[in-house]
Amino acid sequence: MQETDGADLAIAKRLLDYAKQGGFTFQRAAFGEDGPLVGYRVSDDCVDLIHIEGFSRDCFAWRKRVSPLIVSRNALVQRQIEGSVLDVLNEVLTWETPAMTVAQRSVCPTEDTGWPPVERQGPMPGSRRPAGHQRIP
Repeated sequence: MQETDGADLAIAKRLLDYAKQGGFTFQRAAFGEDGPLVGYRVSDDCVDLIHIEGFSRDCFAWRKRVSPLIVSRNALVQRQIEGSVLDVLNEVLTWETPAMTVAQRSVCPTEDTGWPPVERQGPMPGSRRPAGHQRIP
């Protein structure tokens, strides 16, 4: 049984890496190493969310369409799954990766937590101002 758990854990970690490569950003939703893990991916058309609470249960994911209209609570949910971490990650990885806009690619996550994403304004930290440029008080 120990070997199976080790193999399943290795598979889950690999699937989590694939999700990160697919554009998901993950963070802990509570303190500690065993806190729930939440991942999100945002595009022009939809928002994808993965919530990993436990290894074999209490995991879910959904994809919601983005709309400027006010609609009922779950009217925009396109896809949804609940189950073990392996079931949820396997399903989410089959979802088509949404195209990201240039504005979304320029969004930089805050340090450490990765949430909330913020757009950089002004020069990058550590960069120098162009000659003749003065700071306005």
